[in-house]
Amino acid sequence: MQQKFDAIKAIKECGELETASRHKVVLLSPLSNESKLLESLSLSPGDCRSCDLYWAHQNKVYFVGIELVESESLRTTYSQGMTDEHRGRISVFTEVSPITLEGIDRALDYMAVWLEQRCFSLNQMNPEHPVIVTNIDICK
Repeated sequence: MQQKFDAIKAIKECGELETASRHKVVLLSPLSNESKLLESLSLSPGDCRSCDLYWAHQNKVYFVGIELVESESLRTTYSQGMTDEHRGRISVFTEVSPITLEGIDRALDYMAVWLEQRCFSLNQMNPEHPVIVTNIDICK
């Protein structure tokens, strides 16, 4: 018998679950307020211009990349994943600096609603063509 997929278990294999977040996430990049970690990596808070993470949402895994950009480049895109469990990639371009867990939570709140509103049409997407979700800064 095939074992049921567990998205939270899957992302925990990549790192520690971020307990301070409203969402089930594993951060793959340090945030600017993690001073001890930054010091151990010889980085400064200003070096933290992006953050990658895994997000478990509705028993699916999403890879999320958040990057600091100029205001004319603000947008969020979604690319369909290749399997039902590894659902897709979300790219968020923000001008909110520094990138914080609060900004990440706001972006994931927005994306949770967007995904729920489009759950049936997502299966029709071509994985090679990302769609623009919005041109506003969803980290604000």
